[in-house]
Amino acid sequence: GFGAEVRGISARLLATAPAKMVEGTVLSGRMASLVCAALLNACNNATPPSPKTAWRLVCSDLCRTAVQRALGDYALRVTRIYNHLPTSDHDLHRWHAKQRANAHSTFKGVAIGEEAGEYLERLDGELLGLQEKLCLDNERASRVVARELLESLYHPVHQGITSGHIVSLPEYQRHRDKIRCEYDRMTVGLSAYTCRLVQ
Repeated sequence: GFGAEVRGISARLLATAPAKMVEGTVLSGRMASLVCAALLNACNNATPPSPKTAWRLVCSDLCRTAVQRALGDYALRVTRIYNHLPTSDHDLHRWHAKQRANAHSTFKGVAIGEEAGEYLERLDGELLGLQEKLCLDNERASRVVARELLESLYHPVHQGITSGHIVSLPEYQRHRDKIRCEYDRMTVGLSAYTCRLVQ
């Protein structure tokens, strides 16, 4: 029918018409609508409509969207890693480096324009803040585990002292040295800084 013919003509036009581009970027429907909206706003505000200014607004909007999307993806992965805390400093920094690279990839897939570099710096600042919070939470979790471990390792020694089986300082020091070696071995997967504090 008539409707099918119209859809067919539209499909052929879209398939053969050259893509509309601004400064080397192919316009999507959303970009085109944002450019039109910016030009209309300029007219309504009695300011000279400038395609360059309108395009800059489009770029800024897409860069903000890119930052939000990248931060959202990172935040989602942070909630998942909390189930695996505490972990070692090395593993945590390696995880962050991987997720930062993923966030950059997400950002670059959306952001356009000359201001993209500035927005990427903002993204890195936000990611750094999230990483610092994650490191602090990892240290807290490590502190709890390390303290419980140290108390359990020293418990037999304290019993030996109170029962009179450990009666000399050299004997106590031998037990302490063994406990420290065992503690170091068992806390490899925790925050090193926190483990030193607890010890």
